[in-house]
Amino acid sequence: MSPPNKWVQLANQLPWPKLEAVYTTVFPSKVGRARKPFRLFFGAQLIKQATNLSDVELVNAIRDTPAYQYFIGLPKYQIELPFSPSAMTVFRKRIAPISPELRTIIGDWAKQELKHSSTDDQTIIVDATVVPVNIRFPQDYSLLNQDAQRLKSSLLSWLTS
Repeated sequence: MSPPNKWVQLANQLPWPKLEAVYTTVFPSKVGRARKPFRLFFGAQLIKQATNLSDVELVNAIRDTPAYQYFIGLPKYQIELPFSPSAMTVFRKRIAPISPELRTIIGDWAKQELKHSSTDDQTIIVDATVVPVNIRFPQDYSLLNQDAQRLKSSLLSWLTS
């Protein structure tokens, strides 16, 4: 694997053991078929979100991309599909009850990474609820009024000259 690859770097940084510990709470019984590793499906879900692929396209992309296979924790490159596309749906339903804990773990990890990578003269906004309020969106009427005023003044200056 290429060390500068973003999936290789992220695979080596994420707190997989903590996430796996929370995931084991979904399976209280030891009876039944053994569960697949959390990293396999959660990693696949992260790839899916980053690439906007469907479940079928995702499984095929994982099969074809060694960095994706490394990211989801496969021990070596394999040409077989790692799981069926329908398994992603089952996984998403299974992690729904523990998603707040997973978000907390990922959020704490991200804050820790930001603290290690930032310098003293940088300001980092970590929480979207503290984004500055003076951001305007294209559908804001004040922008339309501002554009209308600008157009009006341009027309007036053109007519008077």
